[in-house]
Amino acid sequence: MIDSHVSMALVSEGLIDTVCSEAIRLGRKGIAFTQPLLPAETQQSHKSWANYGENAETIFQKKMHYFQMLKIYKGIELHTDFTDFEATMNIASRYPVDYVLASADPRVLTVSSPDEELRKLKYLRYINGISCIEPLIEWAYMAAGSSPGEPFDSRQDRMDWLDMLLKALISEYKCIELNVNFITTQSEQASFVADKLTPFLTRYHELGGSLISLATRSGSVQQLSASFEYYQQLLLQTGFRYTTHFAALNPVHDSLT
Repeated sequence: MIDSHVSMALVSEGLIDTVCSEAIRLGRKGIAFTQPLLPAETQQSHKSWANYGENAETIFQKKMHYFQMLKIYKGIELHTDFTDFEATMNIASRYPVDYVLASADPRVLTVSSPDEELRKLKYLRYINGISCIEPLIEWAYMAAGSSPGEPFDSRQDRMDWLDMLLKALISEYKCIELNVNFITTQSEQASFVADKLTPFLTRYHELGGSLISLATRSGSVQQLSASFEYYQQLLLQTGFRYTTHFAALNPVHDSLT
């Protein structure tokens, strides 16, 4: 199994060998180091991308060192309201990446109209998938009414919007990243999976979606030990047959069985 998202900060901290050794011990087939970019950082491109370039060189060296034991990938995750998306991607195109993610931040939806949000989906052509989907799932499936003034006045409005998002992702062949560390307590995880994540995955599959990646989003070596088996079984139960990671911006599928 590929861990599709580990913090690039672990590379900056000189822990890449520790991370790789632990991933091998845990039986991972591969690991992907991800550099997050916040809106303010995309405007300070020289510093942000210089750091990425340094880490990318380290990763290249370790990729050769661990070649027969562990596949190593690198990419970026954009935390953005899309106002500077094209400029950011123009900069990103100068650097070698295996994948580009954009976080699905539901807070953006509370300050703009549904039509405006759907127009932003044109930027899907620049990315391989979306991350941070869990808060969006919680937002869409919450039972209580929306906050006053929010353009999504009911759960049905949120579900309809979510359907449009999923259809757009499917039509553009984009991946959805699931964070296996999103909820760490067993009772809360069981509730989230039963009430929200399972209906979400079922709907995504019903609409024809098939691209899911599993990630620990580890910011420490200890977080790498999160078990993938629970999510593997959940994906199989909801009709999925493989997970997806990216190499040189191209999707690669890994069987769940």
